[in-house]
Amino acid sequence: MTHTLPAWLEHFIEWLFVVEPSGNGQGTAGRFEAPGWNWPPVVTLSFVMIVGLLVAAIYFREAGNASRRLRLFLAVVRLSLVGLALLMLAQWRLTRERQDNPYIAIMVDDSGSMSLSDRYEEKSRAALEQRVKRAGFNELTRLNLAKTLLLEQQSQLLKDISQHHKLKLYFASDGVRAISDDLPTMREKILSLEATGESTRLGQDLHAVLNDLRGAPPAAVILLTDGITTEGETLSEAAAYARRKAVPLFTIGIGQQRGVPDLELTGLSVDEVVYVEDLVSFEAKLRATGFKGRTVNLRLLEAGKEVQRQAVTIEGDDTPKKVRLLYRPMRVGDFEYTLEVESIPEEASATNNQQRQHVSVRKTEAKVLLVQQYPNYEYRFLKQMLERQMARTDLATAAAKPIDAKLPDAKLPDAKSPDAKSPDAKPAAPDDAKPATGATGDAAAISRRGTIDLKTVLLDADAEYRDSTTLPDRVFPVRKDDLFQYDVLIFGDVDPAALSKAAMQNIVEFVTEQGRGVVFIAGAKFTPQAYRGTPLAPLFPCDLLSIKTPSSNQPLTVGFQAMPTPLGLDSPALQLGDSPKETRRRWESLAPLYWMVEAPDLKPAARVLAENPAHRDKNGRPLPLLILQYAGAGKVLFQTTDETWRWRKVSGEKLFERYWLQTIRLLSHAKLGSHSAEITVDRREFRRGDPVSVRVRFTDDRLAPVADDGVTISIDRDGREKSQLKLQRDAISRGLFEGQIANPPLGRYRIGLVEPNIAGQTLAEFNVMAAPGEFQRTQTDVTELRHAAEISAGHYYDFADAEHLLADLPPGRPVPTEPLQPVPLWNKSIVLIAFLSLLVTEWILRKRHGML
Repeated sequence: MTHTLPAWLEHFIEWLFVVEPSGNGQGTAGRFEAPGWNWPPVVTLSFVMIVGLLVAAIYFREAGNASRRLRLFLAVVRLSLVGLALLMLAQWRLTRERQDNPYIAIMVDDSGSMSLSDRYEEKSRAALEQRVKRAGFNELTRLNLAKTLLLEQQSQLLKDISQHHKLKLYFASDGVRAISDDLPTMREKILSLEATGESTRLGQDLHAVLNDLRGAPPAAVILLTDGITTEGETLSEAAAYARRKAVPLFTIGIGQQRGVPDLELTGLSVDEVVYVEDLVSFEAKLRATGFKGRTVNLRLLEAGKEVQRQAVTIEGDDTPKKVRLLYRPMRVGDFEYTLEVESIPEEASATNNQQRQHVSVRKTEAKVLLVQQYPNYEYRFLKQMLERQMARTDLATAAAKPIDAKLPDAKLPDAKSPDAKSPDAKPAAPDDAKPATGATGDAAAISRRGTIDLKTVLLDADAEYRDSTTLPDRVFPVRKDDLFQYDVLIFGDVDPAALSKAAMQNIVEFVTEQGRGVVFIAGAKFTPQAYRGTPLAPLFPCDLLSIKTPSSNQPLTVGFQAMPTPLGLDSPALQLGDSPKETRRRWESLAPLYWMVEAPDLKPAARVLAENPAHRDKNGRPLPLLILQYAGAGKVLFQTTDETWRWRKVSGEKLFERYWLQTIRLLSHAKLGSHSAEITVDRREFRRGDPVSVRVRFTDDRLAPVADDGVTISIDRDGREKSQLKLQRDAISRGLFEGQIANPPLGRYRIGLVEPNIAGQTLAEFNVMAAPGEFQRTQTDVTELRHAAEISAGHYYDFADAEHLLADLPPGRPVPTEPLQPVPLWNKSIVLIAFLSLLVTEWILRKRHGML
């Protein structure tokens, strides 16, 4: 029979029986053994219980004048005598084995990056310098901070740990080195340590430490480092191995996370081919280190000359931030654009502050078909504005002189006039005496504008409607070829009865197969509610069954402000200003709208660009005003109001014109393109551990897949290892897909397009290289240190809270070293003395109280 003892009971028995105690730095583990007792535990327990009950029954029934308390005491004495008899019969003995305390491994990073002195706030720096000097060091380097933690107050931390653990010291750079497990030698080696290592292999070094004590893994590993790994396995990867060996990792981050001040601009994204006077987005990623809260200037240079500038505030250190600069090219031609962030004097290097891209600026005619059932205000003002664009094109070749041509301009109705929304109301008569907006000017300025070729269809044109420039057709194009010659279809309030089923199917093919664009404008009579169940229904980005149209008798007295969503503020169509700030201000200043249809149930792929914040659906979301959807190879924009003409009342023609021209450009952009698909990465060279951002841009939107995850790239490493990655469509651009390759291994890579399989695609190449030295990346990698500690079930500390380390260290498992001589307990004199003393005590008490 054997029973392991708790430590407190073992120590009590050692004291009671005068057993030799354990040595310094060691302990013992003991257990009871009864070689002379072979009864099973269940039988032994039953025997003891029966004897106990019998003794109690006998004493409480026995005659005499003894009190109940005395009888209980005598029963306990008798049971103790039985226990001592069993102890001697079973020949109980104490069997022990000597144990060593578990190891704690301490790793100190002495690589070159630990010689750096970080920038601290003045108050923090003064406190750190004072603490380092008290420990006997002069400079505030990372290595001296690590030494301070270990050696301050006469190495108190090391002494406290060594009370319950054995210490093993390692230095880690250019490979791990085991130093000492003797405290005085350990202190001497730490004092003389210098940060001269040329590389850091934290992952490999941790592996080596865990395998160094094969017979007895350490109870924990304490690592003092800045977390920078320049070669080999990462610390997080090695931490998974530590977790499997049940060894927690306690990481202490030394240094600042900000590192050496630097600005880096990567991943410039811009269309290779754009329209003249289009608002072009130059987008890149800005990574800043050491400049949190600072404002820097982002500049765009066209052929070396600055054409646009924008201030950017840095929100965080070492976190890539997407920056965007908008610019309208005013000249046709091929240009080299440079996007750069202006250098700051504190920067270590300005060589990575700019990105370049060749862009072809073209003047391409957009052919537009405007269709409406009856001449409401939206149709009339839109038609007049687009015809002025045509007139400017026709006059572009004229000499620079005042232009005598005068185009009609409809009078704006009162915003709250009931007639402003009456479907049967006739527009105000043209004012032939008023010249068109922008009708005068020099020919050079006019020629810069992109051209519009407009054709209108007014199905209910009658004798009362007259136009001094062009008369609209009264029949929608029947043949496919007639419809497919247009780039954009603006589809207003049209009676589906006026269109054949074949004509509707042609519109579907116009969008989904030809890759063209359509704008559906909601109306009071037909669009979109009358198109439920028709071939056009799938093109709408909402469920037509849930459409609600205001009553025609409803007075238009309360207006609402159209507001772009965050997605809309990024859309080229909604850029009413030349900067994000100006665009937001101009949207807020637009005249209010009064009428719209409610489209609360959107399709999954719908993208809301603008909304009505004053009215909400049943789920509390603002009602959508402008909804974009990709349909097959083309785009669909659904405008739930037909009152954009009201914006002219405050801004004149300018913002109304800008919104519509940019919308037409967005929907007709499939005409532009050189390569069918272009694959790009942030840069050509990456350090190991850096993520690689990949973009695939289809310069012809019609070639882009329908599915948002329809692009798959192949990743070929050194011609040997191949893998694939799915990309996701950008929220704004139909032809742009993005993805990220996380932590690619060292090597040379080629990226190709797997799906869709099209001709004319480009390839991208990049290299992933080891860091060239200890000072290539200098910021303390707190993220890596935290992650490694979490993986191994340990804990991360910075310098300030490292004092909590001692309380968090696990006790570990003692290591058995040698068995000790068993100590027989049954024949000890103290047992015999106890037996006789109890026997005499019982006899005397029984006699004094008249018990037999």
